[in-house]
Formats: sequence, C-alpha cells, structure tokens
Amino acid sequence: MKPILNYKERVSAYFEDEFSKLYIVGQNKIGKAIAVTNIAISKVPYVKYPDLSDEMCDKIYEMTKEVLKESRKNNNREVSITYSPSVTDEKNTAIIYGSEHEIDLGADTDTFHLLMGEPRSVINIHNHPDCSKFSVYDLSFFLRNDSIKTLVLVSNKGEVTYMTKNKNYNKSVAIHSYLTACSDVNPKCTDLEKHTVSFKGASIKQMQEMAKIWTKAAPEFGVKVTHVLNNIKEKTHEKQSEHNAERGTEIGDGHER
Repeated sequence: MKPILNYKERVSAYFEDEFSKLYIVGQNKIGKAIAVTNIAISKVPYVKYPDLSDEMCDKIYEMTKEVLKESRKNNNREVSITYSPSVTDEKNTAIIYGSEHEIDLGADTDTFHLLMGEPRSVINIHNHPDCSKFSVYDLSFFLRNDSIKTLVLVSNKGEVTYMTKNKNYNKSVAIHSYLTACSDVNPKCTDLEKHTVSFKGASIKQMQEMAKIWTKAAPEFGVKVTHVLNNIKEKTHEKQSEHNAERGTEIGDGHER
C-alpha cells in the first residue's frame, strides 16, 4: 500500500513521475528567429555566477558564446550546452541542436547522462532565437531536474538571463508556486487535484504571464533570477562589491514590467 502524501509531497511526486522523461527547453513559440551576428556574440557578458568558481564562470562564458556561434551554423535555431563541473574528464559537456522553438535534451545520450548527476551540480546554457525570456517550459525543466543548479538563457542578440538555486531552495514550494501561477492565469490549464498541467488551451500571452508570476516569486523559495546586460568589454577577476558581482548591469528578473 502506497503511503498517504500531503499536498506538497503529491505535487513533487507528480513532477517526478509524470515529467521525469521530458527534457524540453524552449520558447513560448512567439516570433521568428533573429540572425546571430558577430556583434551579438561580442556582447555576451561575463557573469560571476553565484556559488561558482572563477574557473567555472570562465568556461560558462565561453560556452555561452559557443551556443550563439553554433546557433548561427544551425540556421539561428536553438542550441544547448550542458556542463557538469563535477565530472572531471572530457565528458563533462554535451551539445545538442534543436528547432526554431525548442530542444529535447533527453534525445541526446551524453546530455541525458549529465542530467542524471548529483543535485544542483549541472549548468545548462541554451538560446532563444526570438530573444524571448524564460518560458513555462524552461521553468518546468528547471524544477523537475534536481541536478540543475543554474539555467543560463542567451538571446540571439547576446543578452543573458540566468536562474539559479541557492542554499534556501525549496523544491516543494517552488513547484507549488508554479502550479498556482498556471492555475491563476488559466484555471483550465491545471487540475490541482491530480496536479497536472497542460498548456494546450493557453495563449502565448497567458504562458508569458505564468512565467512572469513565478519569476517574481522566485526569491521566496530560494531561486535567484537575473537579467544581465554587458557594459564591460574585458572580463577581470578583480574584487567587486556584491551588487556588481555580475560584471554587467543587473536590471531585474528577466521580465518587462
């Protein structure tokens, strides 16, 4: 006989049981792809990510630019690089190419293997060709994969937004907030009794609003979401104040007000 679970436990169990085989990241399917240019690649900011060493940040910086370079080769479509610093050999990174709107990370064996890593040990970097912000699919991927520490989104114009789980991260509360945001915007998208979510009946505008609501609440359950614009041409490792740690300009949570 299965144990009786409380609400938050049932929510977590749903994500683990129903979403564990889905590894989709991508846009809300808004607009056409913007062509990647050399200028866009040069604008990619160097970011000092929370809880990561300078060496790791150096690698992520180069990988972020590589995503755009590979996207340009891939007809400006989505590209993803997954990086696991805890893996010490050459298999600590994996790249996969997607469509104009999404990537199924589970379709690549090397990527899938990295996503099976230890909790909060993996960084994923991908682009949105139409330069949109984090989507409901990105949020779902971030929540259902315990191995993901940081999710980095780079637009085809070179802007970077990231979300990362900190020491106060509470998975149950984060998932509950996600389901509630979806339900508040479009009750038909969720069944809170069965803890299911479907975006088939949701408009693009509604999906954007769901993501925006969750993102604004993110600090409450231990997730930092930051949109960074580069205004420093050369990366350095000089000491900086906590406010300027991103080596760029922090301009909010990645959603327009």
